[in-house]
Amino acid sequence: MESREVPRQDWQTFAGAFSRQHKGWLTSLEVSTSERPEEMEDERAAVAVLAEDQPFKGFALVQEDDRTRWQVVIDDGPGRVVHQIDDPKAVRFAVSEDGAHAGADFVAASGEIAHLRFRSAAKPEELDEIA
Repeated sequence: MESREVPRQDWQTFAGAFSRQHKGWLTSLEVSTSERPEEMEDERAAVAVLAEDQPFKGFALVQEDDRTRWQVVIDDGPGRVVHQIDDPKAVRFAVSEDGAHAGADFVAASGEIAHLRFRSAAKPEELDEIA
């Protein structure tokens, strides 16, 4: 899987397009405390599963006063999950080798990473609203 960093000036546009394109896709959301891959296999990095195979609602870049944060929303029903990533420093679009959309990663200045992953990586144009 490849991650493509989204330039900061494109975050707002990316959020709208990504959310519209993937609304309803079955999604998992995990949060880890380390950006370094070698620590992900180690006990030093804690991982919390916030949602698993629930419909993706969307995400937005929220700016209030001098604060910026990402807000990720999974599901509209009783299983609703809203997670905020404060003081973001990067957002990465995850794609498979064949260009299928796999999800996104949101990196906070604190080192926290929210990993949004679709149950099945797919190209949106190939799904015809069946995800």
